[in-house]
Amino acid sequence: MKLTGGRRRVIRGIGAGTRVLIGFLSLLAVPAHAGPPAIGHLSGPWWDEQGRTMLDIGDGGEGFFMECGGQVSRPGRFTLEASGKLSFASQDVETMQWTLAMDGDRLVLTASDGTVARYRRESRECREARCGRLIVEAAEILRSLERPNVEAVAAEKARARVAEHESEFLRILGSLAGDAPGAQDSLMEKLLSKHAPEAVEAARLASRETECSNQLKQIGVYIALYEAKNRAFPKNLGELETPQLASDPALFTCPVTRMRNSYIYVVPAKGDDTPEDAVMAYDREAHSNGLRNVLTFAGSVVKLDDAELKMALKDGTKMARPGLTVLSSSFSATPDGLILTVEGRLERLRAGKKSDKPFVSASLSLRGFGLREAPYESTPVTVKGAPGDQPLRFTVKLNMGKETPDRVSVDLILRDEVRGDRFSVPIDPVK
Repeated sequence: MKLTGGRRRVIRGIGAGTRVLIGFLSLLAVPAHAGPPAIGHLSGPWWDEQGRTMLDIGDGGEGFFMECGGQVSRPGRFTLEASGKLSFASQDVETMQWTLAMDGDRLVLTASDGTVARYRRESRECREARCGRLIVEAAEILRSLERPNVEAVAAEKARARVAEHESEFLRILGSLAGDAPGAQDSLMEKLLSKHAPEAVEAARLASRETECSNQLKQIGVYIALYEAKNRAFPKNLGELETPQLASDPALFTCPVTRMRNSYIYVVPAKGDDTPEDAVMAYDREAHSNGLRNVLTFAGSVVKLDDAELKMALKDGTKMARPGLTVLSSSFSATPDGLILTVEGRLERLRAGKKSDKPFVSASLSLRGFGLREAPYESTPVTVKGAPGDQPLRFTVKLNMGKETPDRVSVDLILRDEVRGDRFSVPIDPVK
């Protein structure tokens, strides 16, 4: 068919438009192209899949090479040759070179020694979101460790996973915040507040609780110094506010309740002969958890609810704490192994409420140590009832395998389920 001039122009126009379209589509498909793309097409942060290094390449080749393990960021310039050689020149280190290739959306760099690293492009928002996922997953793992009687091997694996999460989190954090003083702490607080607000608030409250406890201990130190100098205890806490003692009035403001003159002082009635567990100072108002920090004459701080505080003011803090009495403990050799049996009673457990009914509950377990590396742990025994049922009896057993009684040590562990307290006492069985 003979082409007229008009048809030729139309076909040439279609051909030119097709070439432009093909050129545009090839530009969009740069990451999948077998040859090296232009340096401008590599702009943005690229993370190696192991999280060890990061390349931040600008449109003109300027950028940073970061070693995430040491959180070292080096400024410099990237250049890309037509042969596919990518170089990074910096004043801090010798010029680094790689052979570049693209594998789908992955940047593949091969060093002169044959080491291959695969990189993926990741925005700042994606990296922050990944940090958030690491925080949430680590928190879930740690919560799983709070379950009773977690096997030692499983607990070790869980802690290793948390350590891996923490390491990756810190690498990403370093790439996001850089080396400026305080920048990483500020970004960490932002990420925690966004992705784990309950954990942040709990941590802040725990910090204020600890600060309140420490302030009471410091007040106890000042009371002792006052008594040593004046041979008498102060009549009120105001007498401690001197340049030589408590020069900062903020010491008497509880960080939790924010009240001025937050603490009530109890003058030791028997002077130096006052019992060690006698109450010497305590929070004027209960904290949000319904408990108050209480300073004893010995200088320790315990947490008591209102009923326990009332008892402690009368009889001392020991009578306001759970009472654990071991009635008997003995070993017996069985075909299944060496069995330790402990019997005892519990009293003064804190009362809680479930469906508006008061109750008390505690769990007891035994932990033994012998010749093997891992400890022996018994299945927890739960003891519960109404507050008026106390004292409550218990029996707990521990199988220590092929150990012999003269080569073991054992602790009885008590957890008051309502109070949340956990403490242990050594057991000296009849051998």
